[in-house]
Amino acid sequence: MAARIAGRHARLKLGVDDVATPAVIAGVKSWGWDATADQIDATAQGDTTKVYVLGLPGATGDFELYLEEGQAALTLIMAAATDGLPRTIELIPNINEPALGYEGTVTISGALKTDVGGVVTVSGKWQAATPLTSL
Repeated sequence: MAARIAGRHARLKLGVDDVATPAVIAGVKSWGWDATADQIDATAQGDTTKVYVLGLPGATGDFELYLEEGQAALTLIMAAATDGLPRTIELIPNINEPALGYEGTVTISGALKTDVGGVVTVSGKWQAATPLTSL
């Protein structure tokens, strides 16, 4: 049986624009990717149940990171959230198998959260601006 992979081996990389080589974002707590496809109703008269066909899959995701002093990630993410320009992204589930990662360009929304009893976090969501492809 193959060994399971701890989330600590994952990496999220983001570029400053849509052509820049993405750099590792520090302090990432989590990131995710949802590739759910549209479910198109194809039910016809005479069918005994609803029938669906798959449409195109989407590519959306989210991330959360801890803010570190002097961290440029906050500036990068909030700029991406406000200027509307796409950024390069790399999603690597396991740094020990980097060829299993994906890359593309995405648009980003971001949020900053502070809590007197917690750690300052930056979170956001992304949507593909181009198809994500294997590294």
